[in-house]
Amino acid sequence: EMVDTLWPISGSALTESGTPQNQALDWIAREDSANRPPFDSRFVQRYVLAVFYFSTGGDQWLDCFEGDQCSRGSHWLSGDDECA
Repeated sequence: EMVDTLWPISGSALTESGTPQNQALDWIAREDSANRPPFDSRFVQRYVLAVFYFSTGGDQWLDCFEGDQCSRGSHWLSGDDECA
């Protein structure tokens, strides 16, 4: 169901190993503690933000926001509401 929802957005990049889109799908399917179902309006929003994170090298970010150090997206890849 996740792939069906996200395919119109990312196409084949969704299933190509190592792409930011595939990394984001893997994160949202296996690690996202928010557990939003694909029909939830914020599911796609979270996915797109995760694609942004992975496509900009988020795992190498030293600061999540000014003055705050983070490790592996502790603020970006969290169960917190993305609008908070």
